[in-house]
Amino acid sequence: MKKLLSTLQSLVHYPFIIRRLKKSKTNIFFFFPYYHTGGGEQVHIRIIETVREHSPLCFITNQSENSDLKEDFSKVSTLIELKRWSSKASFRVLMYKKISAIINARDNAVVFGCNSEFYLGLLPYLQEQVRKIDLMHAFLGDNQYSFENYSLPVVNTLDNRVVLGPIHREKLLDFYKKKHIYNLNDKILTIPNSIPVSRQVTKKDFSNNRFEILFVGRNSEEKRPHLFIKIAEEAIQKALPFSFTMIGDFETLKRSVNPKIHIVGKINDKRELDSYYEKAHFIMITSHFEGFPMVLLEGMSKGVIPICTDVGEIPGYINEEKGTGYIINNNSNEEKIIQRFLEILSFVMISPQTNQIFSLNVQKLVENEFNELVFKKKYRKLLLLN
Repeated sequence: MKKLLSTLQSLVHYPFIIRRLKKSKTNIFFFFPYYHTGGGEQVHIRIIETVREHSPLCFITNQSENSDLKEDFSKVSTLIELKRWSSKASFRVLMYKKISAIINARDNAVVFGCNSEFYLGLLPYLQEQVRKIDLMHAFLGDNQYSFENYSLPVVNTLDNRVVLGPIHREKLLDFYKKKHIYNLNDKILTIPNSIPVSRQVTKKDFSNNRFEILFVGRNSEEKRPHLFIKIAEEAIQKALPFSFTMIGDFETLKRSVNPKIHIVGKINDKRELDSYYEKAHFIMITSHFEGFPMVLLEGMSKGVIPICTDVGEIPGYINEEKGTGYIINNNSNEEKIIQRFLEILSFVMISPQTNQIFSLNVQKLVENEFNELVFKKKYRKLLLLN
């Protein structure tokens, strides 16, 4: 019944899609899966914003969990939600033909997508002169459902594939080598994420023997919030001098976790979220896989020290050698991961001078390596060829 209702709504929505598609005169087309809360979605908004003056079209191809970032997408693009036109097989082919006919007719047309099966399915319908680009946030490799595998039939049609850093790039090239694909070396570009930063340095107080630790993210399997909860509960049991706060859609966990773990819920207001970063001393990433989480950049820009599993691009920037945080081996044994986090907590609680140095270092790291001007320049060059 739910699918039938969704199909009927999509049929009613069809004339709106076609009107917006035909009315737009842009040559830049984005295809993203969602506009719900997420670090990836924030990155997508920033990418669109780099070419905002060209009035790009942005297609949302999947069903979002909420509308938290819908307005932000609408501010920087003409937004078109495809609804069932991207998922129902009989609808999808018609939509491929309608969209590709418009794109193929535009001079200097550019398409850019990320994590969208619909986008990958559209590529064979696009003519050779259309520039085709995609972005990959994280490397999943031979995972059955990975976009690396899913995109193999069309990967040679791409003009460029963007990744977040050199670790992902090397893994991707190695993955293609095993698949006997050798012509992508020059096509894979690295563009790190970015964040606006204040020139004002945040100085934390690490001398009061009470520390705030944040976990910020979605309640999803790959983020492994259950590990953070176990770390927090053991630390509380051992009376370690830490307070633990979870920010995200974790309200359903309130009754089942230690009441001393502070569950805030989602925060969409930037100033409110910043106030938590400003009070925090450490941020934990317990993920099974990542690219480079935006919450790390947000926290580090306020002097929050990362303690993370060594996933994605994180270990290339965050490690003790560089004085930028702490890395935990992403062991298959979760108990070992928990114990290693606890060992680091036992160290940082007696290391105020080291903490102060790391806190200043991470702010410099964000300013130097995740510069918003460089991000904008690289994406404009990619999308506009200038």
